[in-house]
Amino acid sequence: MLEDPPECFGATARPPHGVPCTNDDLVGEATPAVDAASADIPELFRGRCADTDKTDSVPKPCSVGDPDGAVRIALIGDSHAVQYSVVLADIAVRNGWALDTYSKGACPFSDVRRAQDAVLHAACTAWVERAKEMIADGGYDLVLTSQVSGVDWEPADGSTADEFAVGGLVSLWSWLADQGVHVAAIADVPRPRTGVLNCLQEPGHDVSTDCRTTRAESLLYDPQPGAVARLGRPEVTLIDFTDVYCDDDQCFPVLGGVTVYRDSNHLTDTFARTLEPYFEAELTGLLPAGRS
Repeated sequence: MLEDPPECFGATARPPHGVPCTNDDLVGEATPAVDAASADIPELFRGRCADTDKTDSVPKPCSVGDPDGAVRIALIGDSHAVQYSVVLADIAVRNGWALDTYSKGACPFSDVRRAQDAVLHAACTAWVERAKEMIADGGYDLVLTSQVSGVDWEPADGSTADEFAVGGLVSLWSWLADQGVHVAAIADVPRPRTGVLNCLQEPGHDVSTDCRTTRAESLLYDPQPGAVARLGRPEVTLIDFTDVYCDDDQCFPVLGGVTVYRDSNHLTDTFARTLEPYFEAELTGLLPAGRS
């Protein structure tokens, strides 16, 4: 957990389903500094656990929290799942839960693959199949997953790309739900404008007001909400913080004095950690009664 953050810091400036707040002391501020944002990455991106070589085909899970905890959670997916690893680890440690993280870059946890080169396609297919076995044998109460939006899909079955992407999630999540595992998909983050960090550093630009994007252009195609809706099962749910990043019209590159993005599509670790109260509330509501 961040130590003694000021009021309305980061994501807490825009609570889901709540009233936005402003701390005048944070107006015009950006933490981490914009020129340092690209280095503000979670520990998993430093190579300790993540499968960073595209030929990697065997998952290397990392475990935090209490391995004997009454609650067992898995976080699995590509780098857009891993960006939440530190905040979820903090929650797990504080509550005495067990958390295992599984990640492979550019490899969504799905029964279908993105448009990829042959080497990554083969490695990703093998990685997902092995990860499915490990998840099924892991005794998890909850599986959290996310994946990058706005990517290309190459259906081979005559379906549209959207149908193909949704179908791959529906089949995998149904398989998990049939085994009594609750699945929660985290809707992908809105995409900032091209060169957002350069924009924020332009002379004369105000980090509190400039370099925003419209909500319509920021929300790229994400098959996860459609898959949740198609399944319509209580064991499969969506966690969606879009209204934290965006109001009805615009999405913000700096919120509550915190730099939201570290590059063209990933959150800074600092901003991700300010989502902690929202994640904890979501997870507590999803876990079996009496075990949160």
